[in-house]
Amino acid sequence: MSQLESRCATPGSGEDMAIPATTAAIAGAANVSNSCRVKSQREQFLELVEMAKPGIVYRSGRSHLFSHDGFVIYAFECKNADFKSKALHAIEF
Repeated sequence: MSQLESRCATPGSGEDMAIPATTAAIAGAANVSNSCRVKSQREQFLELVEMAKPGIVYRSGRSHLFSHDGFVIYAFECKNADFKSKALHAIEF
């Protein structure tokens, strides 16, 4: 067995199964939630959108938001027309 594998028992089988450590790391990372939010004013938000070039800008209620480097950046004063592509509707933020 390589160093990148860990062992775990399959319930009821009596045998061990090798599971790649990267799979375990991905599963563990999926359970970690990062809720760092950065509120911006309209002009700064639009500058950040130009700099970060996010693939998607979301609209939820009065706010527009996007994710970049583990942060959710949002502003309240923007309009859908401020963006080159369509802002996608998000149900909850």
